[in-house]
Amino acid sequence: RLDRAKEAALAVLDALPDNSSVQVLACSGDAARPLGPVNRFNRDQARQLIAALETTSLPGDLLPGITAALASAETG
Repeated sequence: RLDRAKEAALAVLDALPDNSSVQVLACSGDAARPLGPVNRFNRDQARQLIAALETTSLPGDLLPGITAALASAETG
């Protein structure tokens, strides 16, 4: 599932218009944390972050991730 999610995320990056900002968030347990990229317009760094994502043994709760994604979209 993670590999399919990574492929989907990379496809979204490829389809974004020029000058789009991006943010990669990791969700595990009951928290979400931003991974980057440092410059929100650096899609190459976002691709590297996505490729490096790994599964954890923590349960997944997507609500914190969705909340963090919404907050990021509102400020980005």
